[in-house]
Amino acid sequence: MEKNGEKKQRRLKLYLILLLIATSVLGPITFSRYMTALRGADSATVAKARLQFIGGGPDISDLAPGETKYYEFQIVNVDELDTVSDVALKYSFTFAFTAQGSAPLLDLTYDLYYKPTPSSAQQHVGMTTGDPAKSNPVVIGHTDAETHTFFLAITWNATQQDPGTYANIVNSFTILTQVEQVD
Repeated sequence: MEKNGEKKQRRLKLYLILLLIATSVLGPITFSRYMTALRGADSATVAKARLQFIGGGPDISDLAPGETKYYEFQIVNVDELDTVSDVALKYSFTFAFTAQGSAPLLDLTYDLYYKPTPSSAQQHVGMTTGDPAKSNPVVIGHTDAETHTFFLAITWNATQQDPGTYANIVNSFTILTQVEQVD
């Protein structure tokens, strides 16, 4: 005859086995309601800055002491394929003269004027004497094609008017453009 304790123990084992079977059958069905498989694709593009400098370098080879030479150039926010820049840009210019060898630097003054649209008045963007001279920053947008026209006046402030004083002196002129993205 079985004892009462063994009977309870066997019944407990049977209940545990039935619970284990029920859990293994019903568990995945219950969890499947909360899990979903998705498929899809996406892509991302990087914004591209486009900025062009239009106009050749200034020719100041025939600039004489006491004279001023004017040079026009443009900055546009499109590339060669007329694609507008994806980002707005802030840019400024640095103008510098360098002497060859031990030649002295010529006494030059730079004045830069900006004309935002063909119908607007020119605005002085900065520049004074000095080497290098730096302009104030200008912002060009990204929604439509824009053209910014600049006029650079280079004046030779020489008090010595004798051309022989400057014989064999060679100075080079450089325009650097610093560009950064506007947030």
